Amino acid sequence: MKLIREHINEKFIEDSDPIADMGIGLLSDLDEFVKLILKKDRKYLLWTVQLVYPYITIYFNSPKIRKSGLLKDKDECIQYLENILFNKMNLQSTLLDRNVEGDFHYKNNILGEVNIHVRYKFKQKFSTKKSLKFEYKRIDQEHPSLIQKESI
Repeated sequence: MKLIREHINEKFIEDSDPIADMGIGLLSDLDEFVKLILKKDRKYLLWTVQLVYPYITIYFNSPKIRKSGLLKDKDECIQYLENILFNKMNLQSTLLDRNVEGDFHYKNNILGEVNIHVRYKFKQKFSTKKSLKFEYKRIDQEHPSLIQKESI
């Protein structure tokens, strides 16, 4: 019997993440988490949720805010968000740091829209080869329940 020794000196590069491709794992969970924030907002006051790891930024840029007179200050915005995140979604504060950053002012433009954003930072470190940058937006004022994912 003759013994053959061969070596293959190749570097294998992963083209994709099979876990994410199957719709399971961290990326899929974060994707569903961001989408769920908009779905739990039954008043349609949140218009965009953006994830740029390690931050998640939630934009109160709905035209309904100024018309309805809701969310007049920073405390009302934070209370509204915390109700969605920590009550309706049963999110544990171990995932997100409850210290809030963001801009809390009404932007006076032609449409009279409000531009308020609140940013939370993830407490956990996620190691992934893929970039965690995407956002979900409401795409139609007439039908605010329709949302669309965009890469950023």
